[in-house]
Amino acid sequence: MLWVIVMIAASSQPCFSGTPGLRSNALLDRKSNTARLLYPIADTNSKQSAVSYIQEGDLLKAVYPNGETAWTNRIAGTGLFGGFDFDQDGWPDLGFVLRKPTGRIENKHPIHTTQLFLIHGKTGEALEATEPLEDKWWPAFGYPTEQWNQSGLLFGAHIPVVSLAPFYATQGFFCRYAGGQFQKDRYEYPSTPAYDKAYRNAKTNAYETAYRNAKTNAYSQPWCYVENSHVNNGLFVRVNGQDRLLFFTSARVVQYAVTAFGPEQLVCDHPFLNGNREALAGRQYGLVSVDPAAGQVVTIMAGTHAFSVYSDLKAGKLAYDAWGAIERHVTRYDAATDTLDHRFYSYAHDNKDGDKYRNRVVYPNTVYIPGKSGQASRLAYNVYQDGQWQLHISKPGSTADEIVRPGVFLWDIVSRDGQPHLVASPTRPPDADNGYFPRWQTDLYIWDDTRRNLTPLDSMENVIPHLLPAFREGGKSTTYGSLFPVLRVEEDGEERLLLEQQDGQLVLEGE
Repeated sequence: MLWVIVMIAASSQPCFSGTPGLRSNALLDRKSNTARLLYPIADTNSKQSAVSYIQEGDLLKAVYPNGETAWTNRIAGTGLFGGFDFDQDGWPDLGFVLRKPTGRIENKHPIHTTQLFLIHGKTGEALEATEPLEDKWWPAFGYPTEQWNQSGLLFGAHIPVVSLAPFYATQGFFCRYAGGQFQKDRYEYPSTPAYDKAYRNAKTNAYETAYRNAKTNAYSQPWCYVENSHVNNGLFVRVNGQDRLLFFTSARVVQYAVTAFGPEQLVCDHPFLNGNREALAGRQYGLVSVDPAAGQVVTIMAGTHAFSVYSDLKAGKLAYDAWGAIERHVTRYDAATDTLDHRFYSYAHDNKDGDKYRNRVVYPNTVYIPGKSGQASRLAYNVYQDGQWQLHISKPGSTADEIVRPGVFLWDIVSRDGQPHLVASPTRPPDADNGYFPRWQTDLYIWDDTRRNLTPLDSMENVIPHLLPAFREGGKSTTYGSLFPVLRVEEDGEERLLLEQQDGQLVLEGE
């Protein structure tokens, strides 16, 4: 069996698809025509440099690049996720969701409990991270929402703390692992009166101070919180020398200092309306990532991922993610100055649900094009406009367009020889059948910052990048629970893209 090694960055500094010092990010078995993700081990005492985590039914195992099994464990859960290092031992850790029926039925919908478990990546030992929570039932809509999922845990690069908060939270917790257990500090979620500057204590009937920096919500209401605020979408960042949890939720972005609960724990509260529309719920689903040129700047790509287009292309139909995050926007937020640059694109329910695909935002795995030294990065992403894909590349440090290139779909941006390479596919013209689907062709471009344009480097016919769900990273998180990087293989000292033919055969760039 011939294996070609590919490694994915886990909990790394914001960068391109890999980690500095690692040129590639996957494991290819040519005989079985399958690829496997590997994650680097930072433990200097380990004889191995990387590990792969494989789930087959209820069996989870850690496997080294040489095929040796490090450990096996049986788990009852699903939704494997990772990319963090909660026990700070240099090994990538992971988690899963345990789902159990309650026996309760609402309008023919079984109600379950969900619970998060974390796993020591080095040993396979599992531990409870949360208490089980029952699904939230919505009588007006007639369906339940599971409370714990992959995105309930947030983390950051080189910060020994994780955040735990369910989908519809009232509180969250900063969690530090020590002595075989978690030490927790609560924070109030912006979804109940307890978040407000002053709230009435139900026991004493007196007003008490929660957060001094809470601001009146964006919906012209006389209080701060937004009832049933959605799942937090964010990560930990370092701002002005202070570790903070930064996340987007319903109609706002917030920053909490990583401290014990108190009036100063909430550092910044920035309410805003998506598209300046009060009728919208202010959803913030999609990708949140840190600008590698400015660590205090984060961007949310409120949309769906490139894997959705990859899946639809292979299936030959629009099926993977019909709603595409519902409220689509691109928002750049400077945490140091508390300033926000918001660009709204579409709402899927407009025109009687007719805008499910119109002006849909689809983000590549990496959205930043670094600029010249001292210059903020540009943003690069896809929008389905006027019946075809259009690649938007912004001005430095802005959401305003520098160029818009019709007929190009961007999968990812990878670094080669210190230069960003855009991995893309051409798309069909607006009047073509199935104009949503890219062509089976992979093109490489570089960004010419002087001419402010794309320069083509190479084109490969009859192939697209082969994508697999990968763990999140310290500088890159998503409500979908996984990233989808273009896979790169190092063979005979040369880095090559891992590509897929229309019949499913995996090949390397140049073959």
